Amino acid sequence: MTVRARDVFVILLFASLSLAFTASPAAAETLEIQFTGLHLVYDGTDLYDATTINGGDGDPADADPLTSMLFLKDGVLVGTLTENDNIFADVLIQNIPNPPVSGGAVTSSGNGNSFGFDLLTSMNGWGLALNLDKFQMFFAGPDIAIAATGLASGTRDPQNLPFDLKIDEGERISIVVSSTSLSNVTTVAGKVTGFETSGTGSVRGTAVPEPSTFVLLGLGALGLFGYARRTRCRG
Repeated sequence: MTVRARDVFVILLFASLSLAFTASPAAAETLEIQFTGLHLVYDGTDLYDATTINGGDGDPADADPLTSMLFLKDGVLVGTLTENDNIFADVLIQNIPNPPVSGGAVTSSGNGNSFGFDLLTSMNGWGLALNLDKFQMFFAGPDIAIAATGLASGTRDPQNLPFDLKIDEGERISIVVSSTSLSNVTTVAGKVTGFETSGTGSVRGTAVPEPSTFVLLGLGALGLFGYARRTRCRG
């Protein structure tokens, strides 16, 4: 059975996140929102949803329509929304350095006061608005993944999550998005200066603050790139 580098990459990312969220012995209720159908654009500086770089105001006209959202509480599925339920993602991750064409991880220098990652769950209300300031973007050949972890410092009130779910201000949040295709890639002097991608991802929150996952994610990325290089050499 052939294992693709992207598959290993995503496994490492989610394994790192799972390890971080189980690091504390204290019991914690967790909420996870899994989504599909996200389209993103990287213009060499910012990463944003493919509809428009403008957004952050809860307007579906400025957000990317999603295909599905699955809502899990403590790992148990409690409900599903589809594109017929008017679900959207509104994304703006600013100030991301150009990743090397050969593969590697880069960290954004911060969004400042601009929005980061919003999920809309109706035509008339917020789902979940998160101002997570810094993100890591991992570039591995034909695929990318982005990851962030931190406290939810910009949740909108009232939230409009379905199924009586809520992520509170100050909760530990993690976001992972992995691409399923990459197109219109541009490069300059060994650096990636632009691309478009579609993919899937998840947002996860817990009421118990956990250790940062950036170190774990970095180690996972290093393991992936080592694996990918060995695979190419054997090929």
